Amino acid sequence: MKSQPRSNGLSAWLEGVSLIAPGIANWDSGVGILRGSQPYQAAACVLPMPDLLPPAERRRASRVVKLCVGLAIQASAAAQRAASELACVFCSSNADGHNIHAIFESLTQADRLISPTRFTNSVHNAAAANWTIAARCTQSSQVLCAFDASFAAGLLEAMVQVHAEHSPVLMVAYDSEYPEPLYSWRPIPDAGGIGLVLSSTRTSRACAELRLQLEPEPPSAVGACGRHHTVTPGTHQQAVADMTLANLSHYIPALEGMAVLNAVANRLSAPIRLPYLPGQAVVVEVRSC
Repeated sequence: MKSQPRSNGLSAWLEGVSLIAPGIANWDSGVGILRGSQPYQAAACVLPMPDLLPPAERRRASRVVKLCVGLAIQASAAAQRAASELACVFCSSNADGHNIHAIFESLTQADRLISPTRFTNSVHNAAAANWTIAARCTQSSQVLCAFDASFAAGLLEAMVQVHAEHSPVLMVAYDSEYPEPLYSWRPIPDAGGIGLVLSSTRTSRACAELRLQLEPEPPSAVGACGRHHTVTPGTHQQAVADMTLANLSHYIPALEGMAVLNAVANRLSAPIRLPYLPGQAVVVEVRSC
């Protein structure tokens, strides 16, 4: 991470939002659900086809790649920014669960041969690489993981970059499910994520100002790390059926930012405390335009 925020915090203008989650296809439908004008109906996440990718890569695209490319396309389009001109920060609490599962299965075989495609997609920056290649983006690309605190860490990194470089940044926070038996140890039942385009200057597209600062977390508070392990594993299908709008973030760590999106959708001005690393919290103040 480049630097810690100053005592007066960091600020950025929110120009574009994307949301893909179980029961929520995009930000437009998410706004209606968050405002209460349409009901939330739990359903498996439907991932968009990554049309921006070349045909061969599109056929091989994993669920994680489809999710990230979809989030990035939607957010940059909402901000009316050229995707090729946006620096980006990708953050996730996990790897590509299905790909890791397949590699582990290969290692149990006698020949222990791993597909080159599997190996290429096993690295944590695979989704970001697919996006930057597809979007022909030559701007900086950061990839990070902070377990269940990844959304807060990604937002902090993105806002530091906006502050330091005075240029817009695309942030994509995402997670996807693990098949069994890994699911029993990391019970994330489905894919979901959030995309944000942040700018240092206010434009006509800005829908809110975000102000961020780090604050100490009381020793008695439960930190972000491990909090999602309190979810009863069960089965993927049962977990998805049990989801409500209020508990999405407890099933999918990347959706920790739903509280921020709720304030944006309802044009609220309020501070939101996001769990971060032990002993710290990220506090985001949303100021609607």
